[in-house]
Amino acid sequence: MKNLVLSAIVLFIFIISCKDKNQEVVVSYDVLTGKAMGTTYTIKYKGKIDGAGKQVDSLLADFNRSLSTYDPSSTISRINQSADKYCYAISDDRFFEYSLTKAIDLSKKSGGAFDPTVMPAVNYFGFGYEKKAKPETLSAHTIDSLKSLIGIDKIKIYRNTKETVFVLKKE
Repeated sequence: MKNLVLSAIVLFIFIISCKDKNQEVVVSYDVLTGKAMGTTYTIKYKGKIDGAGKQVDSLLADFNRSLSTYDPSSTISRINQSADKYCYAISDDRFFEYSLTKAIDLSKKSGGAFDPTVMPAVNYFGFGYEKKAKPETLSAHTIDSLKSLIGIDKIKIYRNTKETVFVLKKE
């Protein structure tokens, strides 16, 4: 019995040692790349998914049309450009209502640490989508003006009907 076990171990070691150690298992991945939300993306996945590129591009294009501040015709840009209210058809945008509702909830839960209304200050200080130089000096008037635009309490979202959403901005 000892000899049989010893023979099996030696045979196993011999078989393993005969394998070409330089032989590597090659796993191929498909790669999707593109542009969205003012930046680029890369998605790597194992296997083939027919039409994956078109599906991803379509989803991100819809998302851009809703929430990209880099697209002046997006829902969020049109809301930002509006004076104090904006109404849109739910069928035109499937992302905005949900996203803003979640952002308001997160802002409240974080005690204001997360604030989706901060973009006027981000742009003013040269970090946003508007290409501006950083200001060299600050005035109390400018700071007060920016503060009047910022705060989650300054935005409300309502569903008027089953078909429309109404966004109200207030000072």
